[in-house]
This record gives sequence, C-alpha cells and structure tokens, in this order.
Amino acid sequence: NHNPAFGYNTLEGYLEENCVRAMDQIINEDAKTRWKENDDGMHVFAAALYYVMKHKNFYDSGMGITEFLYKEVTDGGLTKGNIVKVYNEFYGD
Repeated sequence: NHNPAFGYNTLEGYLEENCVRAMDQIINEDAKTRWKENDDGMHVFAAALYYVMKHKNFYDSGMGITEFLYKEVTDGGLTKGNIVKVYNEFYGD
C-alpha cells in the first residue's frame, strides 16, 4: 500500500533499498526526522533495521550487512511480528 511512483514494487527491491538506506543512516544522523519524512514515511523496515544496527553495534561488529540481517531475522529481532514493535521503540511510542 505505497505510492508506486517511489518504485520498490517487489519485496526483494524494497528490502534491498531499505538495507542500503539503513547502512547510509549509520553514517548520517538525525534518523528520527529522516525516517518519518522520507518518502512519506514508508521506510519502516529501514528505521527498524537502523535502530537494531545501532543497538547491536553493527558498525563495530565486523559483520557484513547480509550476515547481520540474516542473524537478526533468524534470531527473531526483525521478523514480521517484531518490525513494528522495534520501529515504535525507535520513536519511543
């Protein structure tokens, strides 16, 4: 249910774009404003991934994004039922 003009019309494309955006955010800050306003707030997964990356110290972990993402999904941190919870934690809701 997103604006198709933004692209990301497959799950694979959407996840790839969100992973790139989360990694970009690790380098740049003011994340809360960025994720709420960028593309009308559609990057919920990117915000959740960013939050987990920060809390799990991704930058210093030595893991690549693929390994980190796989671990978080298989450990349950970023599963379907948990993404909105993590997103809300990020915003303090």
